[in-house]
Amino acid sequence: EDPIAALLGAAASSAGRWVQQDLNVLHKGLEHGQERLSGRYASSRAPDAWGLLLGLGPLTRAELARALDVTARTASQIALALVEAKLVAPPAPERPLQPVMPRR
Repeated sequence: EDPIAALLGAAASSAGRWVQQDLNVLHKGLEHGQERLSGRYASSRAPDAWGLLLGLGPLTRAELARALDVTARTASQIALALVEAKLVAPPAPERPLQPVMPRR
């Protein structure tokens, strides 16, 4: 057996496991967000913002506004909805919104 082929196969296998783990965490995060946002009055864009935060990591309100193509006021309302749903830690002004995942 060619050692390079074996190494490449092992590397691809490890990478596949890591991708699967990341996808599982993202899937659980999306479910958590849906649970926390369901049944409460929140900005209609809050689920979209939660998905962005899960996928990209911490974002400021300004970055969120640009990514979702919404006004600064709407981005602030989205941030407030996420804080009230306990999906992000309460940020200081102009600090990134930090997603909070459940501990299981």
